[in-house]
Amino acid sequence: MSFRIRPSKFRHVYGEPAKKNLCYENIRISKNAHDTYFSCANPKFLAVIIESAGGGAFQVLPLERFGRIDLDWGKVSGHSGPVLDIKFDPFNDNVIASASEDCTVKLWHIPDGGAREIRDSLVTLQGHTRRVVQIEWHPTAENILISAGSDSLVILWDCGAGEAIRIIDCHKDVVCSMGFSWTGNVFATTCRDLQIRLIEPRMAKLAQITPGHAGSKASKLAFLTNRKQLFTTGFSKYTDRQYAVWDINNLSQPLKMDILDSSSGVTFPYYDPDTSVVYLAGRGDGNIRYYEMVDSFPVLHYLSQYQSSAPQRSLCAMPKRGLNVNACEIFRFYKLYATKNYIEPISMIAPRKSGLFHEDLFPETAAPTPSMTTEDWLNGQNSPPVMTSLKTRDSLKTNKPVVYRAGDNQLITSDRNNELKFRFIADTAKVDYRPLSERKQNKGALTDDDVRGGFNRSSPEVLKRRSLAFEPSTDLNQRSIRSHPHRLSLQEEPTSHQSEQVEVAVTALPGAPPRKSFRKLQRMWSDRQHSLDVAVIPESPVINGGDEFSSFDILHETLESDQPDPLSNGQEPTTSALSDSSLMDVQTSNETKSVDSEISSGRSDERSDKENHDPDPSFPQIFKLFLEQKETIVKLERTLRLKDEENARLLAQIRLLQESAATTYDPREVSVDGPEIGMHEPCESARESVVNLDECETFGGTSES
Repeated sequence: MSFRIRPSKFRHVYGEPAKKNLCYENIRISKNAHDTYFSCANPKFLAVIIESAGGGAFQVLPLERFGRIDLDWGKVSGHSGPVLDIKFDPFNDNVIASASEDCTVKLWHIPDGGAREIRDSLVTLQGHTRRVVQIEWHPTAENILISAGSDSLVILWDCGAGEAIRIIDCHKDVVCSMGFSWTGNVFATTCRDLQIRLIEPRMAKLAQITPGHAGSKASKLAFLTNRKQLFTTGFSKYTDRQYAVWDINNLSQPLKMDILDSSSGVTFPYYDPDTSVVYLAGRGDGNIRYYEMVDSFPVLHYLSQYQSSAPQRSLCAMPKRGLNVNACEIFRFYKLYATKNYIEPISMIAPRKSGLFHEDLFPETAAPTPSMTTEDWLNGQNSPPVMTSLKTRDSLKTNKPVVYRAGDNQLITSDRNNELKFRFIADTAKVDYRPLSERKQNKGALTDDDVRGGFNRSSPEVLKRRSLAFEPSTDLNQRSIRSHPHRLSLQEEPTSHQSEQVEVAVTALPGAPPRKSFRKLQRMWSDRQHSLDVAVIPESPVINGGDEFSSFDILHETLESDQPDPLSNGQEPTTSALSDSSLMDVQTSNETKSVDSEISSGRSDERSDKENHDPDPSFPQIFKLFLEQKETIVKLERTLRLKDEENARLLAQIRLLQESAATTYDPREVSVDGPEIGMHEPCESARESVVNLDECETFGGTSES
């Protein structure tokens, strides 16, 4: 007698756990004894109920946030009691509902990138008098949610209006599990009173009731949505674990009931309507069994099982639109370990030689778009889910869906990230459609978009105003360029308005050098600022007599003669040069600050444009940007600290020069660098210049601030 093997394309399906670097660690999974999933997932996030003092909380992590989770990672903590169940909105990946022991159901909005710390909910649904143990979203209608509590009530909610639509009071004990049909016209429940009920929610009427599993422990169910059947798990009166298949048209007798094993953990069923495969995972077990549903007797066939030595506290399933179809991944679990704070993804793989898309493994699946509105469903309309193909992988992630219209027969999804992207392109990257002749006429004009870093960022005016005219001299010069990318050199030619300010500053100072010497002083100050090592500060000369204002004319004579600058050949600058260049820097600080502030404002606007351009960056990009900003901040702090020390030393030199210059001295007894001093009578203009050195106090204060 030959043995015949039943053909099946899922006979060789196997489970593949993820590597450790693709798992989630250090998550304080809740230790509540309630029989629930403790987690949920969608193509964007993974949410887990955690241990929390002072009320209930759960964490929402981006799927790409692998590895060890920081202890200070934010959580959603708005409930005053422990959270018992959480479910993501099937039509909005950023909305999640939570049920708690504080008798409320709350809706939360999770921003892209995960929740750092959220305390304010979108909607709070109040109506139960005891704790809420189960919640479930409607599969086709928008903003419809049902909740079951320990008060034996099942409440139908309109989340858009934040009010209860129907209150169903037909249970005699706590509801253990709930599930909607394919179109959402009925839902089924299992209860502690050992009964299975089929309820019409819009009429708040009990359609059918039948005895379920005889055991006293919790019973769970999964609605075989596209087959009009129920799959239940429970216990026999001898505490053996069982499973059963029921026809929703006649619940009087099960189509099939069989014993699994004699373990004590509650078994959770998971159904994939696209492949008609049922997965069974028990609490405290290490294995996952899976069966294939068929239309003929015996209704289902055992396929295989995934075995592991680590016990599981619970599992949650990823929707079909979040799977890797190129790797032939037909289902994915997120296993919550029972013995440690660890979550492990497990992929169910149907082995195929080709890495292309297989339509027999991935038929059209439910799309993240409602097929009808709340009002249409309440008025008695029934509609199957909107279907989409996984081959193109378009519109699989959504933020806010658009209501599906049957006349259009299209999947239309509005994504906030795309809206931001298109708005950025429309507002910032404006294309110049003017004729070439008109653009050449206005080519030299500097527009507001150029200053803000807009479309025409390569104009000569912008490049000139943002250029760095540093002369490479030492390593410190290169560090200064990297640390101050927005800083302008004093070697740039000022604008007409800045030239007027310079003229006023020069003419207001009696006895000041001519304009040519003033420009050289600016160049000397720029070279000293960017090339001088701050650790090398020249010692002040000992002045015992002579004229008190001779140093200014020494510098003037040095500049008028074609002698090289002291800093150009590596010599140390004199105290007089430092003093007068400091004075000139004080006079031009206002114009330098105005230019720096204008350029920095343009840079800030440019950064804001870049942030709007990519509102949904991946985690490696965010982490890289964080490291770059942190390194830039450290360099800026180091440079500012060095500049503060340098300014303090310069102030000390200036004050010492003031004290020494107040006394008369004999130029024959003093030896300083440069030509001999031949002045014996003080210059009134230079006297006023020294008096104005008191204004240098503001220079030190500005650097400290």
